[in-house]
Amino acid sequence: MRRYTLAGMLTLAVIFRSVPSQAISVAIDQFTITQGATTIVNDTFSGAIPPPDGPNGANTYIVQGTIPSGAESGGLLQLDSANGALTANAPDTPRLTIVVENRALLNNSAVLTATGLFNLTIPTGPLFSAYGIRFSDNFPNATPAQPGQLVQLFVRFNQTTQQAEIAYILQDFVNHTIPVDFSTPLVLPNGGADQILFTLDEQVAGGSFLAGYEFYKNGLDTGFGGSFNGLALPNFSDPNGPEVRGQFFVAEAVPEPGAWLLLGVGLLGLSAVRWWGTI
Repeated sequence: MRRYTLAGMLTLAVIFRSVPSQAISVAIDQFTITQGATTIVNDTFSGAIPPPDGPNGANTYIVQGTIPSGAESGGLLQLDSANGALTANAPDTPRLTIVVENRALLNNSAVLTATGLFNLTIPTGPLFSAYGIRFSDNFPNATPAQPGQLVQLFVRFNQTTQQAEIAYILQDFVNHTIPVDFSTPLVLPNGGADQILFTLDEQVAGGSFLAGYEFYKNGLDTGFGGSFNGLALPNFSDPNGPEVRGQFFVAEAVPEPGAWLLLGVGLLGLSAVRWWGTI
């Protein structure tokens, strides 16, 4: 019977190795949203209660996924994509995602700006993982559902190029496409960096966004970064009107269905081994 138990353990080991996951854990230091001259959110995560609590009280944010108690301390909020909710991007690729968005609806008739300062984490693959900031008028949980768009600036591991990148994309949940996807390899300044600051800034109200990033070290701007400028991104005028929310997020890939099928077959095989081993 001992040899069957060993066979079962080996079966599990092989199967689980064939079903990779790619959780990513990051810390955010500060998140801000402005609408025109008005500051909507300025969160330095200096409290002890994580979102949905924030600087505007217990209902500052809406959270998708799970942020456990104790995740906010020492001026940082820890986010782990393993605690994410099962979601999908615009082309319906499954993701595990934690999304934290400001509860107050923003009006796109005023210039919108969001910044997110993260401790720098470089994703290593082999599967997709990402973190960053975005603006969205895609509200799938509304009644009725309101599919829309989101513009997103983030660090990601690209499964196709097998490298870490900084990317600026538009996701269109109406047509289930990503019509704009600009990226550049993640290259650190000489001397390194320990944080990255993302900025999404509308050039004019209702217009396209300037997306910029800067690397920081020991709390100081290194002067090294880049931008994606002058992109003719669609604005948030269709189909949901001017109502928008700002967000920060962390996400990971979900194993392909075939891998889960393989896992199921392996577990079934393990059950058979155990049953025959008891005879």
